[in-house]
Amino acid sequence: MASSLRIHACDLLQAQDAVRALLHTILFHRLFGQVVPKQLDILDVPVPAVDDPHVEALVDERAAAYVKALRAAHTQATSAASHSNSHVARGSMPVLAIEFYEKRTRKGWFLGRAEEQVCWDSWQIAIDSLTSPSRPGDAQRRALAQTIEQCMMQVIQTVNERNDAYIPPIPYNEGNNANPFPYVIEVRSAGQQGESVGLGLEGAPSAAAAQAEGEGWFR
Repeated sequence: MASSLRIHACDLLQAQDAVRALLHTILFHRLFGQVVPKQLDILDVPVPAVDDPHVEALVDERAAAYVKALRAAHTQATSAASHSNSHVARGSMPVLAIEFYEKRTRKGWFLGRAEEQVCWDSWQIAIDSLTSPSRPGDAQRRALAQTIEQCMMQVIQTVNERNDAYIPPIPYNEGNNANPFPYVIEVRSAGQQGESVGLGLEGAPSAAAAQAEGEGWFR
């Protein structure tokens, strides 16, 4: 079951930064190996992050994609609600899923062995509604910063509860990598479950082959 990080209401102009803060926090606690830590200041909140240009670019890209989907869904839901004189239903907005996988070897159908990717940790970031832009320093902005801090504490508590027995063994030959466990960051509609894992996971050796075949997993 995915651990859910929920922001009930978020300033339209600050939504992407709020998502960036939570993504960086999750990845900081789930990228094992030789990582270089650093601190970011996002919406006046100190955020732990991995000093890796690829990770930073990926976070920016996925946060932007999620907010784009969120804005489209919010506009559509608000329009539908106004015509029916009802409220926008909570849980009807898209979510941003983050899943981490381990590689397992299983017996093939003809005396062979095949690798499969098995999800061992999953998270969902959800923003229930978007609000009008706020002014710096006002109560709405401070409330968002507090919500982000609470979500970050939730990540820390969850990670601490899921002790070493929960984390799969790190492959010996991948211990020096920042991400020995392939992962996916994907925008999904409300209630959508992850697909069977194929190719194109971040950190997976087969990612290049997947892209060559046009089977990239990210959306």
